[in-house]
This record gives sequence, C-alpha cells and structure tokens, in this order.
Amino acid sequence: MIPRLAKVVAPFVGVLLAACGENGMAPPAPTPDPNTQVVATKGSGPVRMLFAGASITPGSTVSGCGAGIDGCKGRLRMAFDLQPQSTGHVLYVRVYLHATNQIACLRGQTSPLDLEAGVATRVEVSLDPADQCSTPVTLVSMDGIVEGPVEVASRQEWTLHYVFAP
Repeated sequence: MIPRLAKVVAPFVGVLLAACGENGMAPPAPTPDPNTQVVATKGSGPVRMLFAGASITPGSTVSGCGAGIDGCKGRLRMAFDLQPQSTGHVLYVRVYLHATNQIACLRGQTSPLDLEAGVATRVEVSLDPADQCSTPVTLVSMDGIVEGPVEVASRQEWTLHYVFAP
C-alpha cells in the first residue's frame, strides 16, 4: 500500500518543490518599484491625512505639457482620507508637489468643510501649477496641510515620484 501511495504522492511533491524553488523555500516576493509608492514621512496635528489615490498613477510620466508644467493644469487629481481625532471646521486642505529642488510646481486646495471626530472624510484635490517649472521636471515630495483651528490644524509629508514632460 505504501509504495502505491508514494507513486501517487511523488508527482505532487515534485510540483510543490518546484514551485518553492530548489531549496524548498518559497521564492521571495518581488520588491515593489519605489517610484510607484507614496510613502508618508513626517506628520503632525490631530487629523491623520492618508493618501487614497490619484487620477494618474504615482511613478508615471505625464507628457504633453509643453515647455512648462502649466500645460498640464488640472490633469492630476488626488484623493486623501482625513481621519480627525476631534470635531472642527476646516478652512481648506492644501496640497503641494515639489520638484527635486524643492520648488512647489503643483498646488491644489479644497473648499471649506467640517470634520467629525472619529469619522473619516475623503477629499479630492485638483493640482494646478503653483510655481513656474520648466519641463521635464521630476516631482519627488508632497506636503498636505489641513488649515483651521487647533482642533484640526495638521500637516503631512510624503515622498512620491512623477515626471512631467514636454
């Protein structure tokens, strides 16, 4: 009985070992491309600001801007989830995207809104030119500001990667 069972099980063991690599260990998971990641760095204040997505995937090259980034006005929209610890009125949420030289090439801002403690709120921001930036330009960092009284005033920074091209 055992030899028959071995004949049946052996092919499955071979397939399993092949899938796991020569040493019987699972192959390492692929490392994500750091250019496609939006990574939160420094933050402060009672409202957590989480990057929730973008109309153009981080890590992308945005072409067709012409000689300056102003030719791509409004093409990039981003969403953020605000997670407040307390209730309060927000004057605006403002977002800046900076080039490698720290110039704020893009900026966007929301309208006023109210936050309720413990209730997440999603906001969307359309990013338009802030400073004159010639293309091609690589954007590598982002700052988000929740402006209002002490109950909501907060700041968050991220690293990211976009290239805006002529």
